[in-house]
Amino acid sequence: MRIELLKKSEVSDGSQFFEFLPGKYDGKCWKEESVYLEELVMGFFEGVVKRVLPSYSHFAFQYLDAPATRTLAEDLKGIGTAIQEAREPKVYIQSLADQNDSVHPDMNPFLSEGSEQAGLKLASLAKQLAEWLETEAVKYGGVSILGL
Repeated sequence: MRIELLKKSEVSDGSQFFEFLPGKYDGKCWKEESVYLEELVMGFFEGVVKRVLPSYSHFAFQYLDAPATRTLAEDLKGIGTAIQEAREPKVYIQSLADQNDSVHPDMNPFLSEGSEQAGLKLASLAKQLAEWLETEAVKYGGVSILGL
């Protein structure tokens, strides 16, 4: 599992990636200006996305306007800070996974003992994605999340 914000050059066309696309979806996927998350990594953030966008679906393409995008960014920053400050990051990360409709079995190694380093990477990723969302909300008036 790659716990990082990926660029187009780092992913292969396929259904295991979520695409965060600047602005509204225009019928084209896999854009250079988009950023990507592996499906398993997105699973840790789906709960917060659902709070901001109640109609969110793992399998749909959805648009968030600028205010919703900024709210999502703030929530992601909060997640990053909470993981970094938690006495037991594993417990907090498990709570993120529990907000997902179903925890994929491949997430279990991440949630196992010794996942402290991975937890710090997840915290950093949450903050990086938040910064990207804030920038794109200003430039494009929102972002689209392209599910599987």
